[in-house]
Amino acid sequence: MSKLIGYDYGTSFKIFQNTNSASTNATSTTYLSGVLIPNNTYTTGDYPRCNALFEKTGANNGYDVRLYWNSTNDLSGSPVLLGVVSATTATVSTYNMYRQIKITGSTGSNSIILSTTITGLAFDPFPQTPVPQLVSIDWTIDGYIIAAARCISSSDSITVHYLRVTNN
Repeated sequence: MSKLIGYDYGTSFKIFQNTNSASTNATSTTYLSGVLIPNNTYTTGDYPRCNALFEKTGANNGYDVRLYWNSTNDLSGSPVLLGVVSATTATVSTYNMYRQIKITGSTGSNSIILSTTITGLAFDPFPQTPVPQLVSIDWTIDGYIIAAARCISSSDSITVHYLRVTNN
């Protein structure tokens, strides 16, 4: 089998994305976009990567952006927090959020992410001081990766331009 650095030919590449823009000016955490991850798409040993591009309009205050996994395409029930980033200044207007997940099993406490919370950063390829955290995601059922946001001031607005999940 041929190999390019870090990639085996024949490895299927899975991309799930939603490019429908959605906005909120709510001061509570609000669903913006979701991507269906069909059951058993990812298994033990996979490393799904979540990426979302957020943009804030208005210059009145900071905001929070979040990524979740949930069994429904909304924030009802008990969504699993994959990451939250808080922009503490009004001047940060765009944010490209990433989260890499290591799957260690199909159910139970089986997925490791690096640090769910970051405060005050303008760019987030990964946290500056990563802390591995174990979360429970059932990869054997249909699930959704969800982008959500919260404005500190309702006179600001946050838009998610895309949400993408890939297997690398």
